[in-house]
Amino acid sequence: MLKKNISIYFKSISQVFFIENGYTGLIFLISISYTSYLSNNVSLVIAVILGAILSNVFAVYSQYDKEMIDSGLFGFNAVLLAMSVAVFMGNSPAMWFFMIIGILLSTIITQTFKNILTDRFGIPGSTGPFVFTGWLILFAGYNSSSVTVNTGIHPELITNVISSGSGYLNYISVFFENIGQVYFLSSPISGGLILLGILVASKKYAFYASLGSVLSIIIAESMSFNSDLIGHGLYGFSSVLTAMALGCVFINKNMPYAVLGVVITVFLQAALYEVTQSLSVPTFTSAYVLCMYLFVAAFNSREKVN
Repeated sequence: MLKKNISIYFKSISQVFFIENGYTGLIFLISISYTSYLSNNVSLVIAVILGAILSNVFAVYSQYDKEMIDSGLFGFNAVLLAMSVAVFMGNSPAMWFFMIIGILLSTIITQTFKNILTDRFGIPGSTGPFVFTGWLILFAGYNSSSVTVNTGIHPELITNVISSGSGYLNYISVFFENIGQVYFLSSPISGGLILLGILVASKKYAFYASLGSVLSIIIAESMSFNSDLIGHGLYGFSSVLTAMALGCVFINKNMPYAVLGVVITVFLQAALYEVTQSLSVPTFTSAYVLCMYLFVAAFNSREKVN
């Protein structure tokens, strides 16, 4: 089945931005490949392909929900997990073993989140399985002498091809980097390609992604948060997802929730940097996940009362 429907693999890439569109997934893969080429890191592209294929093969073997498989919903967490391993672990045979274990585990956890969180409480798992699995894999990596893990809340990413030594922010670059950093890509061109892929699928989705990026810059700058983190899109990527999730995906046509969600996400991002720094792991998309879970849970309970 999977060999005949290659679009599932591309949908697994596009679903990171809530989009079920093979063409969008292809554009996203081109964006990732561009930054991978600039940073001379082919393992990033291999990780994406491996994550998309292996997760779906395992989901089919495990007889998980066919509709979810066809929509790419069992692949996007695995794609992000595989990319995170390629970014935060040094390339070695052991790194690829860690990646494969992480891909399979994230697929299982995706099904677990569906059974517990989504089916019982109506809260989408979204990138929660990726965050949880990513932290576990990095913690395991710290206890292995076979792999090297980059420590700190914002280690020098191998995809970081933009210099931050100018002393001031290029807001246009930051706008696009906010979008690209969802895939760990600190490149305005890659971010622009991703926004193009979103636009191909939905103008509304592209609008909310742009809104999240712009608002996160304004809020983070006005609060005088770390300018280096802002400059590399590390205060904006979760906000991009939050704006989309609360504005047009999980809570439809709700601009106030999208705006408030972005504000809260930026503050959660600042708080979580302090928490994860002590643990020597990245925040990943945890700020978005926490904010979205809270908003959707509150929204669902309000609907039941009414």
